[in-house]
Amino acid sequence: MSDGILRVGSSGAQVRVLQSALAAAGYDPGRIDAILGQKTERAVKAFQAARGLSIDGLAGPLTVGALRSLRVPLLSIRQPRPFDIVGDPVLVAGMVMGFEATFHARVLDSNGNFLVDQPKTMGRGDGITEVSFELTTGVPPSAHGSIDIFEFSAEDGSVIKRNLIPVVFGRGILDTYGGFLPHLVRQGETLGAIAGTFYGDPALSNRIFLANPHQLADPGQIFPGQVLRVPVE
Repeated sequence: MSDGILRVGSSGAQVRVLQSALAAAGYDPGRIDAILGQKTERAVKAFQAARGLSIDGLAGPLTVGALRSLRVPLLSIRQPRPFDIVGDPVLVAGMVMGFEATFHARVLDSNGNFLVDQPKTMGRGDGITEVSFELTTGVPPSAHGSIDIFEFSAEDGSVIKRNLIPVVFGRGILDTYGGFLPHLVRQGETLGAIAGTFYGDPALSNRIFLANPHQLADPGQIFPGQVLRVPVE
């Protein structure tokens, strides 16, 4: 990555490195194709906003330098992502640095009560190791909750390296949850009408509302063009 300014329309190896760096930092640049399009520009702006930089979407020296200076996280959870609908068991995957480090894995309901609380020994060397494991929850008492992966400090017992991820429990919405179908909202549709189409009962619209907390604050307000997740067996 050079000190030149990359902008919408730029292409080449420098753009590919920029896109890869953004993706590694957790900002989705879209397809890593060495072409700086609007999705990559949005990722640049999101990164700039988080770092307190001028939000102009231009990958100049300050933005590039900030990307270069990012530290490798000692514990990075890649799955689930925030507001994913998770099944039972919940699959957790990510990367950890350390040799047989002991982390704690918790699943919490919407009131902060523990559904799962397990120690996990992760890491097989002094470098970065990929890890994955499952957490069996049973039927949660609520549709929303979180996955909490962290370590207790050996010095003072405080929580460190925390990854707290809000999630939607599929079995908290539908006991026999098997996945979800995407639905593009059309003009004039309501959640009740969508529920009638998928479930044969408009009264089951709350299932769809609960499945989309990152998009819906009011069950009476949906908009054409939204892609809603519809839980199914």
